[in-house]
Amino acid sequence: MSEQRRSAPKTSPASTKPKPVSGTSQTENLPVNDICQDGAHGQGPKARRATGPRLPLDQIRLDPEIQSRVEIDQATVDEYAELLKDDPEMEMPPVVVFQDGELDVNWLADGFHRHPAYHLAGRGHIPVDRRQGTRRDALLYSLGANHKHGLRRKRADKHKVAKTILSDPEWSGWSNVQIARHCGLSESFIRTVRDKIGEPVTSFKRSDGDPRPAGQNRRKYKTKHGTTAEMDTGKIGKKIGRKPTGATSVPEANGHAAAPAADPAPAPAVLCDALGVPVPERLRPVFELRAKFASVRRALKEQQNAIHEIGSSKGGEEYHGYLRLVGKLGHEKLISPHLAQELEHLAWAEPYSCTCPSCHHVHPGKVEPSCRTCGGRGWVIKRVWESCDEDHRRAVLKLARQEAAS
Repeated sequence: MSEQRRSAPKTSPASTKPKPVSGTSQTENLPVNDICQDGAHGQGPKARRATGPRLPLDQIRLDPEIQSRVEIDQATVDEYAELLKDDPEMEMPPVVVFQDGELDVNWLADGFHRHPAYHLAGRGHIPVDRRQGTRRDALLYSLGANHKHGLRRKRADKHKVAKTILSDPEWSGWSNVQIARHCGLSESFIRTVRDKIGEPVTSFKRSDGDPRPAGQNRRKYKTKHGTTAEMDTGKIGKKIGRKPTGATSVPEANGHAAAPAADPAPAPAVLCDALGVPVPERLRPVFELRAKFASVRRALKEQQNAIHEIGSSKGGEEYHGYLRLVGKLGHEKLISPHLAQELEHLAWAEPYSCTCPSCHHVHPGKVEPSCRTCGGRGWVIKRVWESCDEDHRRAVLKLARQEAAS
């Protein structure tokens, strides 16, 4: 009698999966590299082990104007902090900072949730991706951050990003496609916001005699060769009249040609503030001082360059101890902290806008003597301008465009 073979019972594929351990969540069973920054799976940059350069938290400048979101999501900050507390060796992805060598400031451009999370978790240092640049470079970078990683942007965040970049005299000159690509938004969204807020004024002089501000209808675009070019869209769809070939003489009654009329006296140069708004006559002495601000700024920068040469050469070893080394590895620069502070003071104190947004909101075209924003002067510095309500600032720029067109 042949021996009967017993076969092992077949197991379905589903039964081979391990059951989750009681009392633990699915997130706790995942490795660290599968836990994303925003607390959800598959969204945002992943946490990792500590590598790369780090900076003390108090050496990073957080500017609310650079933050591209409308507000900080505290629940996300708390979630990040819990991840950092649970694993002391774990690090979030590096925050992006721009090191301004002239002002000796590290501007935070990306990582406005990670920075407070590290503080909440009791960490004194944070991994950084440090780049060279100014506050303006940090702002531009921030406008393009968060559309591929991190906490997903809300519609209000997208509106803030679009309004910020379209309200800038330089960046608004980009084409809608370029702005959409940089900010991670659709071209139709940018076009809608642009039509709603209008165009910022960049300059009030045109060589062709066109009364419109220069740059108002100009768009920058990339050519097929990779270069950047500019196109004037203001004359699209309009008929351009033929210019006269030359002046014609008007005969007098006796048949002789009349002498050509004398050239009129040249009009005084139009003085504009930092936003391109024409300065009223009463504030002309104030804003003529901007040329001296620029002259002093150039002189201080030249001194910083000379100080770097002295401190980095033989014979300057003793002076080296009074200086501060800033910049990336291989591009370091020795600067005087006192001169750097003076440059920062100049940047903040320079007259910026000849129209106070708060005064204009209360009494358009007039100065409010009791205004707390400008102190009754009618003009503000850059820091005060940026702290004013966005709608009030937009109203000032709109008025400037109307004056330029009239």
